[in-house]
Amino acid sequence: MTDDLIAKMNAWDKAIQSSSQNEWREEARDCFAMVAGDQVKDDDKRAAEDKGILYAILNKIDSTVSAICGSEITNRQEVRYYPRQATNESAQSNEVLTAAAEWSRDECDAGDEESEAFRDTIICGMGWTETRMSYDVDPEGMPITERVDPLEMAWDASARRPNLADKRYLRRKKRFSKAEAAERFEIDPERYGGRDNKEPSGPHNADPEDAYQGKGEPGLRKDEIEITEYQWFALEPMVRLADPQTGEMIEVEAERYEQIAGILASVGAPEGVPFKARRYYRAYRVADDIIDGPERLPEDEFTLKCITGKLDRNKGIWYGVVRSMRDPQRLLNKQVTQLQRIIDVTAKGGLLAEKNAFEDPEQAKSDWAASDTIVFAQDGAVSAGKVIPKPVGQYPPAIDKMLGLTMEMVPAVSGVNNEMLGVIDREQAGVVDWQRKQAAYGVLAGYFNSLRRYRRMQGRLLLKLITKYMSDGRLVRIQGRTGDIKYVQLAKQPETLKYDVIVDEAPAGPNQKERTFLFLTSPIGQAIVKMMPPALLPKLFEYTPLPASLVSEISQAMQNMPPQQDPKAIAMQQKLQFDIQAKQMEMQTSQQEAVQNFQLEQAKAAAKAETDRQAGQEQAAR
Repeated sequence: MTDDLIAKMNAWDKAIQSSSQNEWREEARDCFAMVAGDQVKDDDKRAAEDKGILYAILNKIDSTVSAICGSEITNRQEVRYYPRQATNESAQSNEVLTAAAEWSRDECDAGDEESEAFRDTIICGMGWTETRMSYDVDPEGMPITERVDPLEMAWDASARRPNLADKRYLRRKKRFSKAEAAERFEIDPERYGGRDNKEPSGPHNADPEDAYQGKGEPGLRKDEIEITEYQWFALEPMVRLADPQTGEMIEVEAERYEQIAGILASVGAPEGVPFKARRYYRAYRVADDIIDGPERLPEDEFTLKCITGKLDRNKGIWYGVVRSMRDPQRLLNKQVTQLQRIIDVTAKGGLLAEKNAFEDPEQAKSDWAASDTIVFAQDGAVSAGKVIPKPVGQYPPAIDKMLGLTMEMVPAVSGVNNEMLGVIDREQAGVVDWQRKQAAYGVLAGYFNSLRRYRRMQGRLLLKLITKYMSDGRLVRIQGRTGDIKYVQLAKQPETLKYDVIVDEAPAGPNQKERTFLFLTSPIGQAIVKMMPPALLPKLFEYTPLPASLVSEISQAMQNMPPQQDPKAIAMQQKLQFDIQAKQMEMQTSQQEAVQNFQLEQAKAAAKAETDRQAGQEQAAR
C-alpha cells in the first residue's frame, strides 16, 4: 500500500515538474518583488552602479494593487445558509448556522486572511487558504481559516476550471524547524538531515549569472526540514439503496452491500444502484517515507481552497494584474533615471580648454562645477579664448510626452483608472465619477467572480465543520449588526437536511451603508421612509454613520417605547368612540321612555279597571 502510494505521488510530482508551474513560480516571485519595490533587474542595477548612477524607482504597482484590494475590503461579502426544505425547524436552524459561521469567522479573523489571499491572486494569479478544525486554543474545537503562501502550493497539472474546481490532487511543501517537525509529526528529523523530497528536477543550470541573481527559493538550512502534504480523491464503488426500516435512501460501500445483499433480498428490498463516489484523503511525506497517513478527510472535501485570476490557456497557469504592469513599470523607472542623468550631465556643462590655460589643472577639474569656488587661469587665457564652455546638449523634446504616457500606462494596463485610485486632478460630476469606477470594476470583474465562487466553496466546507464538530450543544455568542449580544445553542440537525450556500454583500459594509444612507436622505428615500410602518424604523439606524453602540441603544429604546399611532387614526378612533357613546346614550333614553310609557299604560289600564269595577258595584246596588 505504501509503495503504491509513493509511486502515485512520484507520478504527480513528475506531472507537476513537466508542466509550466515552475515557470509560474519564477513569475510569481518577480511579481511579489515588483509590488514590494524591487523593480530593477540585476543587469541594469550593476550597469547603473558602474556609472555612478542612482537608479530611480517610482512604484505605481503597489498603489494599484492596494486600490483593488481596498475595494474588496470595503465591500466584503458574507455567506448565508438557506434550507432546501421549508419548515419551521429548518428556518430556525438556518439562522443559527449562519450566525455560527459568522461567529467562527470572527474568532479566527477569516475575513483578513481571505483578503490577504485575494491580494495574492491580484499579484500572482493564485491565492490559497486552508479551512480546518483546530484544537490548539479551544479544546472543544474551532474552525479556522488561514492564508497559505501560494509558492508553497502545487496543483493538478490538468486542472483548467476557475478556482481549480476540476483538480484531482494538491501538493503543499512547507518548511519546519526540526524541533517543530518532531513535535508535530513525532518523527526523528535528524534521520532526514534537512533533505527535500526526491522530486524529479529539470536540467542542471550552471549559469553563474543566475546563481548571482539568486533566483528561486533559498536552500534548506541545517535546522530546517521540508514536509510535503498531499490531498487527493479516489473514486470508490458505492451502492445507493432504501433503508428497509425507515425507507430513506442511504449509501453503503460496495463490499458492505455484498455482505447484506442476501438479507435484503430475503425481506423483498429492491436492489441497490451502484455508483462511484469521491473519497478524499491526505498524507504527509518526507523523502521516500510517509510520516503520517494516508487518512480519510472526514469532510470529504479539500481543506485547501484556491482563488484564481486569469488563465493562460497555452501554459495552463494563472496570472494576476501585475504581469501586465511589469514592463511599463520598468520602462517608467528607466525613463526617470535617464531623465535625471540628462539633467545632471547638462546642468553644469563642460569645458574646452588648452592644457596651459589653468594654473592648476587638477584643481580646475574638481572645482569648475562648484559655484562657491574660484578657479585661477593663466594670465590672458580667458581673454584669448583658451577656455570656452562645451556646447550644451539639447533636452529631448518628446521625452515629457513619453514619460507622461508611461506613467499613465502603468495602472491603465491593469484596468484601474484614476477614479478608482482617487487621484483625479479635475472637477467632474459625481455620476461620471461613479460610472468610471463601475467601468474599472467591470474590467476586474473576473477576479471578484473568482472570489465569490471561493466563498461558496469555503462556505460549504465551513458548514460541514460546524454541523459535524461544533453542533454539540455548546452556546455560541452571536453579536448582531447593531451591537446586541445573544447566545444560541448549536444542536445536531437531521443529516438529510441540505442547505444552499448563498453569497451576499454584507449589509453592514462601509460602502453599502454609505449608499443606503445617501439614498435614505434623498427626497425619494424620505418619501419611502414616511410610508414605512413604525416597526421598521429601528432597522434604518443600522445604515447611519452613528456608532454601533449608539445604534443599539436607540433601537432598544424605540422597542421599549409604547406604540405611537397616527394622529388621524387617533382622531378617527376618538370620533368612533364618541359615536358609540352617543348611540349608547340614545338607546338608553329610548329604553327609559319605553319603560315609562309601558308603566303609564299599565297605570291607565289599572285606573280604568278600577273605574269599571266601581261602576259595576254601583249598578248592582241599584
